[in-house]
Amino acid sequence: MRTSKRWSARDDAASVLRALTRRRREEILNTTGYDAIVVGAGPVGQFLALAAGARGRRILVLEARANVAEGNNDRTLAVSHGSWLMLERFGVTAALAALATPIRSIHISQRGGPGRTALTAAENGLPALGYVVGYRDLQSALATALACIAEVRHGTAVTHVTESAGSVSVHAGDNEFNARDVIIAEGGGKLLAALGLEQSIKEYGVNALVARVTTDAPQRHIAYERFAAKGPMALLPRGTGFALVWTLEPAAALQVAAMPTPVFLQALQNAFGWRAGRFIDAGERGSFPLVLRRTSDSPFQRVTVLGNAAQTLHPVAGQGLNLGLRDAWVAADALVRDGRIDGWAFAIARRRDRGANVRFTDLLAELFTATAPGLEAARGFGLTLLDTAPGLRRLFTHALSIGSLRERGARGPRPGSFCLQYAPFSLRPAHRNRHADRSSLVAQPAGRRTDGRSDGPSVPPVVPGIRCRLRRLGDGGFGSAVVEFGQEQTTA
Repeated sequence: MRTSKRWSARDDAASVLRALTRRRREEILNTTGYDAIVVGAGPVGQFLALAAGARGRRILVLEARANVAEGNNDRTLAVSHGSWLMLERFGVTAALAALATPIRSIHISQRGGPGRTALTAAENGLPALGYVVGYRDLQSALATALACIAEVRHGTAVTHVTESAGSVSVHAGDNEFNARDVIIAEGGGKLLAALGLEQSIKEYGVNALVARVTTDAPQRHIAYERFAAKGPMALLPRGTGFALVWTLEPAAALQVAAMPTPVFLQALQNAFGWRAGRFIDAGERGSFPLVLRRTSDSPFQRVTVLGNAAQTLHPVAGQGLNLGLRDAWVAADALVRDGRIDGWAFAIARRRDRGANVRFTDLLAELFTATAPGLEAARGFGLTLLDTAPGLRRLFTHALSIGSLRERGARGPRPGSFCLQYAPFSLRPAHRNRHADRSSLVAQPAGRRTDGRSDGPSVPPVVPGIRCRLRRLGDGGFGSAVVEFGQEQTTA
């Protein structure tokens, strides 16, 4: 069937798209269950639910804890630039902007040894290499964005999962929920063990001492990676101070953490040096063992494991959360595009990125903690090589700040294209040009304009089977578009 109609107002075009979207949603949700159930309401689980729910999927999130952000769980998280762009696409960064601290440079050096290098955002044309946020802040921002998009049930512990030919049943106490797919995103191993999934654990034999510290020098958005005599150290800019991660032997970590604050500050100053200034205050200190944990591939076709449930990395490169967010991004795209996640295909698709990050962080962890003779000189040579080779330095910086996502892919469609894959977005001319053509089109978050004019039509969430191709754009509105729905096509 083919009908033709020309609209005089861009709101009419948006109305047609919304009507087609509602029709497709009704077809999809004409079942008794959910499109997917996410087990675990941590950052990765919430982001997956947000990325899929905002684009038309019916998602249920089950969390065993009554309050995810309860207690003193305000650990520091490093969000890469690529992950920040993904969060920005769904409006999460608007609430984080005033709470996050951008990292514009990473300084890597050895205490009392040769070799140093600096990785900068400016050299790579980025506004920042990453952002430092608190766990509670990120959780709150994600929960706010997710509130009207997906159903979240706290205090619901999942005990086991059963898979049938066309669906999966999730059992939580006396409750049973059905869905096409189940995504396990919680870090606990009880459910994984109940499913028969094996975990391999590599212990590094060291602990990470973490604390918030303050210096007398102004914080300049520089992160420090420092090889020290007692163990490698990292200072991440957070607020007006730093978040400290100090790798020590288990007994030494417990001893240093228990020191009175003045004594601790002096020990920290002696170990780190004066590059960041004089340490004048320190908050509550904690210590935990560092391990590499990997979960075997799921034998179930409708059960997907991702985030910390799939792999727990050494924090040396700050890539654990970012790898989990990329897992969630790929899983959400599969849900939106295909209506379900093929667990086997997902594991194959993510194997390269996961394997590369595991090997990368494991190698850095070994280099950071090893004390073999001659290793200090080898590290110094490597840092000097990195500092004198711009191409290698940019490649290394790209791996830390973007990961496996190209910046263009993380930002969205390339200029000149328009698709309904990302929401909530509107389309506008890149410049104030009454006769803008396709080459000047850019995707922009709805409600964000730089030219002072009102927003264009809101783009509804993507639904499989609907595609839109913009042919011509007039003064900020639709001139002619083609919308396809199943076997029907409506030409505007």
